[in-house]
Amino acid sequence: MSFFMSTGLFLGAAAIAVGCGLVAVRKWMVRNAENIQIAKYTLNGGIHSSSTVRLLQVSDVHYDSNEAPFLMNVLRKVVGFARSEQPDFILLTGDYVNKNSKPCEMFSEKWVRQLASTTTPVLAILGNHDACGPTLIKGYLQNAGATVLTNQTTVQHIRNAKVVFTGLADYYSSDWQFAKEAVRGGLEKATGGFLLVIMSHNPDTAPLITEWVEDFRQSSSKAPCPVLILSGHTHGGQICFPTGYPVLACLQKVLRLFRVSRYFWLARVANVVQNWEFASGMHRLAPNITLIVSRGVGSHSAARAFCPPDTTLVDCQW
Repeated sequence: MSFFMSTGLFLGAAAIAVGCGLVAVRKWMVRNAENIQIAKYTLNGGIHSSSTVRLLQVSDVHYDSNEAPFLMNVLRKVVGFARSEQPDFILLTGDYVNKNSKPCEMFSEKWVRQLASTTTPVLAILGNHDACGPTLIKGYLQNAGATVLTNQTTVQHIRNAKVVFTGLADYYSSDWQFAKEAVRGGLEKATGGFLLVIMSHNPDTAPLITEWVEDFRQSSSKAPCPVLILSGHTHGGQICFPTGYPVLACLQKVLRLFRVSRYFWLARVANVVQNWEFASGMHRLAPNITLIVSRGVGSHSAARAFCPPDTTLVDCQW
């Protein structure tokens, strides 16, 4: 056998092996993306131990037509969670689509309506991807039974407790300029020992919200209320190292070290959030101010690694 023939056979075999490996990795990442979990947390505000409320958060569905088949199994499980866990409120924290508002109509009619049919109140905000058609998306959600909050506050009563929900506009939208006033309005309704839940899609807003809350507390003579901030947006990094640390967070540090322009496409991807320490999970920001970030339900390109999707279940006691 000639050298060239043996080299060709070797390269061909190597190409087949690499191809098979990539297919296997892709299938593994899709299985990861379908393996949705419930991330359970307990929040103890330490004010009235007799008041308890259960919240179920659903975030970052990204229900676009090319990903809808992959999402079917995931969303069936979400509806199952809503029925089995019996939350007092279901909270949708944005990014229902990617670049086209139309799929949100199908998502709302098929899935949001199912969630609303459990008789549990459904509250929603919009995310950055929903800027492709915010008026249409808001209408679709409302028609399916959800209450959409954009820099608005609603007071809900459940058993012996009063819970105040403030939903903020997305950080990148023009309406974000009114977010501080909305937070203050929520604080005024909740101050005196009631729970304030602030729904804000992007966790980069959490330091700002914390600053606003602490400024309000300093100027108020009433007992401060416990504040829970619920966010999504990050997908938990979606592709992580085996330790769970997001690859994009590492990439962001490298790009900043070499001062790569933030307009470079890779930098734009890595800078989807500035505070990767808030990629997922619970974070104590200040006394009685807590941030919880969901890894989200959907996945770009239906692929995840060491970062399964989740719905967030929070038992609040205060």
